[in-house]
Amino acid sequence: MGAFLLVKESGSQDTARARAVFRHKGFSEPAEFLLGDARLLLFQKQMNPVQNWFDSESGCRLFSAGTPVYKGLGYADGMRELLGDWESGNFDRSELVGCYCLLFFDGSRVSMAIDPSGLYHVFSSADGAVVSSSLQAVLVSDGASHPVNRDALLEQLLTGSIVGPDTLLEDIVLLTQEKQRRFRSPIADFQVARPSTTDDGLCPRSLSECVERQLTVLREYFERIRALSAETGTSMGVSGGYDSRLLLLLAREAGLGVFTYTYRSPGHDKEQDVAEKLTRHAGVLLTPIPVRTWEHLDGKELRANMEDALYYWDGRTNLTMGTFNDVHTRALRVKAMGPTRLGFNGLGGELYRNPEHLSAGSYDFGQWLQFFVMRPGCTAAVRDEKSAEALTDRLGQKYARLMGVDSLNRLDRQLARRWYRDVWLPYSAGPRLCAENQLSFALMPFADWSVTRESLKATPHIGVGGELEAEMIRTLDSRAAGIASYYGYSFEHMPLRTRLSDRVKSLVPLGPRLRAHVQRAMCSVRKRHPDSICRPPSSVQDGLRILRSINLPIDWNVLLSEDVNRSRCYYIAHFLDSFRKHLGFDSGGVTGS
Repeated sequence: MGAFLLVKESGSQDTARARAVFRHKGFSEPAEFLLGDARLLLFQKQMNPVQNWFDSESGCRLFSAGTPVYKGLGYADGMRELLGDWESGNFDRSELVGCYCLLFFDGSRVSMAIDPSGLYHVFSSADGAVVSSSLQAVLVSDGASHPVNRDALLEQLLTGSIVGPDTLLEDIVLLTQEKQRRFRSPIADFQVARPSTTDDGLCPRSLSECVERQLTVLREYFERIRALSAETGTSMGVSGGYDSRLLLLLAREAGLGVFTYTYRSPGHDKEQDVAEKLTRHAGVLLTPIPVRTWEHLDGKELRANMEDALYYWDGRTNLTMGTFNDVHTRALRVKAMGPTRLGFNGLGGELYRNPEHLSAGSYDFGQWLQFFVMRPGCTAAVRDEKSAEALTDRLGQKYARLMGVDSLNRLDRQLARRWYRDVWLPYSAGPRLCAENQLSFALMPFADWSVTRESLKATPHIGVGGELEAEMIRTLDSRAAGIASYYGYSFEHMPLRTRLSDRVKSLVPLGPRLRAHVQRAMCSVRKRHPDSICRPPSSVQDGLRILRSINLPIDWNVLLSEDVNRSRCYYIAHFLDSFRKHLGFDSGGVTGS
C-alpha cells in the first residue's frame, strides 16, 4: 500500500540494495510473497500500516498500493469486493477511483492495473525484470551503472519534471498507458483500460447549468470516498486561492470530518489570514504549521531536509516541488496529516479556471511551451536557438502522443486544457501524490479521471480568468465566496478591474509577452550579485560539477539566478551526487542527442 518491488525470482537482482532505499524512505520491513516466477516486497503505509493484501478461498490474491476506492466502500471491504469481482470476471473499472496500482495473482502470473489518470507511477527496468513504485529502487536493484538520459535531464531542468515514459535513466521507464499496452515482462502483465466517456464533446449548457453539472460530478466523487474518509479522517491544506476553498466546501457538504492546516511563515501571512477566516466560517479547526526555506536552516537541519526530500520525492521534482525547503519534506507531511490518515490536495482545480488567461484563438505551440511550461526564466537559460527548437520539437511530439493527437504545432484553449489533464497532472503533479501515498492514503479529487473527463467539457464557459470556479464556490456557499481571497478580492462578485485585467491579458499576443518576460529575466541576472546567493552544500556543489560536465545547452548563470530554478537544480544535483555509483557518468554513459 505504501510501496512495492516486484522482481524476477531467478534474476540477478539483489533486493538488499532496494530494501536499503525503502528504509531510507522510512518504511518498515516488507511482507514478502513468492508469486510464480516473481518475488514481491510489499510495504505498508508508514502512518497507517493496515494489511494491504487479500486472499480468496480459491487461492487468488490481491495486493494494493496507493489509494484505491471501489464501489464506494471502505478500504478493506472495497478490496475484498474487488478481488471477488476480478476472480469472477465482473471487475468494473468504472467503479474504481483514486490513485493506485493493483497486483492480482491467479496462482501462476501477476496481472497489474494502474489508475487511468496516470497519477500513481510505476517504473520498470528495460527487460521488465524489476517493477516498482520507486524509481530509486529500480535504479539500485541490479548494482549496475545506468546511463543517464541527457534529453530527460534537460527536460527536468528546464520544465521542472520529466514526462513519461522517459525517466532520468535511459534503461528505466515510467509505465504510461502506452507503455503498459506494449509491456513485455517475465513476471507480470498489465490490464490497461480507461473508463469510457459519455462523449468527447463540449458542454452546450448555460453557465449555471454547466456549474451544476460540474458540482454534481464532484458530489458523486465525494460520495464514493465518504466511507474511506469515515475510516481514516481527512486532512487538507487551506490557502488563499480558489482550489482549497472549493475543496473545503465540498468536503464539508459531504459531511467529511476534516483536519485543516495552513503554512506559517513571513511569506504566508496573507494566505494564513484567508485560511483562518474560511475555516472559522466552515466551523473547523485550523492548525498553522511553521515552515522555513532551506537558506534559513543551520547545517544539521539542512542535511536532514536534504536526505528527507531526496528519498521522499524519490529523486524526482516538479516545477516548484522536490526541494530542501521544510514544506517539501516527509517530516512536514507527517505534521500536516495530524490525527488523520487520508490527505487531500487541490491540484487539478485549475481545470475549473483559466489561470493562463488564454483567449479562444489559436497559439504557436513553441511560444506557449516557453511561456507557460518552461517559463521565461528557463527559456532565457537555453544557450542557443537551435537547442530551443530541438527541445520544442521533442516535447511537442511526446505531448501529442500522450494526448492522442497528430500534432501540437497550433494549440487552442481546449488542447491546452487537455495538455493540463493528460500531461501536467500525471507527470508534474503526480510525483507529489506518489510521495504522499508512501505515508498515508492520499487523493487529488479534482485530478481523478472520473472528474476531469467532465471538467474538460466546461471550456465554453471557462472565461479568461476564474469566473467558472468562482461561480461554483458561490453556488456552494455564497458567504464563503464573500471572504476576500489571497488575490485581494472575494469570489462573490468578481471586481470589474479584475475582469478587465484578465481580458487585457488574454488579448496580448504570446510572442510579445514572452519576449518581454525573457528580457526581464535577463535583466534580473545582470542585477543579481553572486554574493547574494547562498553557497550550496558540498554534495550539491559536486552534483553541479556533474551537471556542468555534461555540456547541456544551458547558460547556468541564467538558470541559477532564479530562486525556484536554483532550488530545483540543487535538488537534482544532490540526487546525481548521492546515486553517482549507480549512474553512467564515469564510463561516458550519458545518452541523448
